[in-house]
This record gives sequence, structure tokens and C-alpha cells, in this order.
Amino acid sequence: MRAWTSSLLAVLPWLPPADLPRAPATPCAVVVDVQVQARLDWGLLEWHSFTGEVERVWAPYGVTFCWAEGPRGCEGVEARVRVLIADELPASAVRETARQMVVGRITFHANAPGSDIVLSVTSARHLVVHATLGGRPISEWPAAIAGHLIPRVMGRALAHEIGHYLLGTRGHAPRGLMAASFRPDEVTLGSATRFSLPRTDAARTRLECIAGAIEARAER
Repeated sequence: MRAWTSSLLAVLPWLPPADLPRAPATPCAVVVDVQVQARLDWGLLEWHSFTGEVERVWAPYGVTFCWAEGPRGCEGVEARVRVLIADELPASAVRETARQMVVGRITFHANAPGSDIVLSVTSARHLVVHATLGGRPISEWPAAIAGHLIPRVMGRALAHEIGHYLLGTRGHAPRGLMAASFRPDEVTLGSATRFSLPRTDAARTRLECIAGAIEARAER
């Protein structure tokens, strides 16, 4: 997921987020192992906003999520992505889009998406402060508002990158969840309905989930 502009880098020890909510593992579940390499002053409310945004986007298509709190969490589910939250994306992740600020990036091997995703806090923060509320930039409102919106932006960016993973493509759509870029007002305060799949992709995802559930029941 991309947006507009640029910024800074700091490296901290890897820390797992504490007390993330867990969803029950199902044949359509994706395990998300989140690791943090940035200074995040997040409590439960911010983590719930971040994870809830991903769940809200994908729930209509039969996809659920299990938020791993370590290497042993959510065992038995094959679909797994690792998410690193950093201040900045690695240079290799943004060299092809130098003019735009990139909030999230998933690895690709040739044209096939891998399972490693990186999210940039700096990019998400930049988007938030350049959004407007009531005709005024968010930066002119109390800092708590920006603090609440940053997890939402990062959750929507993660939902987009997971879309590449689940759909098995690096392609983008003209609009919706898999659009190539979003404006600050869209990704911060825009309605959740903006982040949906085209009908063909939605139908494909639902069918694959149903097929997976039937196969899992047959193997019991």
C-alpha cells in the first residue's frame, strides 16, 4: 500500500506485542505473527484498533485471523504471515516507488507473494498528520486523535498486503482494498466500505474458504 512523501530510522530489540486478541483457528484462518522493531506507545486500545481493522476488512470473505503471541501460537494453521513493524521500511522495499511514501510492503519471489510483510510507523504517521478533519489538518487537533488513527492506517495497510498474499498476486485494482495507493483522508477517516474486494476476487476467496473447510472436515 502506498501514499505520498518521506523520513527517518531507529532500530530497537525485537519485541512481541503483548495481549493481542486471538481468534479461533479455522480452515480459512491466517496466522499473523507480529514483531515490533519501533517505538510504539500502544496499549490494548491501539492494538485492538490495528488488528480489528484487518479482521473487519476480511470478515465478509470468510477469512479469520489468529494473532500469534510467539512461535508457538496458533499451531495447526498452514497460512501464516510474519509482520515486522518498523520505523521505516528497508530501502530495498521502496526503491521502485521513491516518489511515494510506502506504508506497507510484502516480499515477492519472482511474481509470487511471500509471507513476510513490513509496516512503517513513520509513513503511517505522515499520512495521518496530512489528513484533514473538519477542514483542518489532523496536526492542528489534539495529539490523541493522531495517536488513535495511526493504528487504523497500519491495520488497513496490513489488510492490503495480506490481500496480495491471499490472492496470490502482486497486481492492483483500480479501486477498493487492492488499489495501488490511497490519499490521506481515505486511509485515515474514510469509510471501511472503501476497503473491499472486486466481486471476482471476493467470490474466489469465498469459494477457496468453503473448499478448504469441506476438505478439512473430510480429513477428520
